[in-house]
Amino acid sequence: MMKKACDHRQGLLMDIQKVDFMLYDLNEFLDTHPTCQEALQEFSNLVRISQKLRCSYEKQYGPLMAMTWDSSESEWPWIQNPWPWDVQ
Repeated sequence: MMKKACDHRQGLLMDIQKVDFMLYDLNEFLDTHPTCQEALQEFSNLVRISQKLRCSYEKQYGPLMAMTWDSSESEWPWIQNPWPWDVQ
């Protein structure tokens, strides 16, 4: 069971990294092609996907970054282990 949860967590992190890489790549393309409608549409789509993935991850495992902490919580979850980069 623990292995399955760890695999799911790692899978979500990998999906976030993949989508964010595509966003960075498209961002550079749009710097030189700012009117390309296809790239703008794909960028917008990937932003939505990235937001959904991050939301899903943070609901299940806690914040990915300190800046995404939910201020309605009564404690500071950022220090809870394992941190995203500690999971293997």
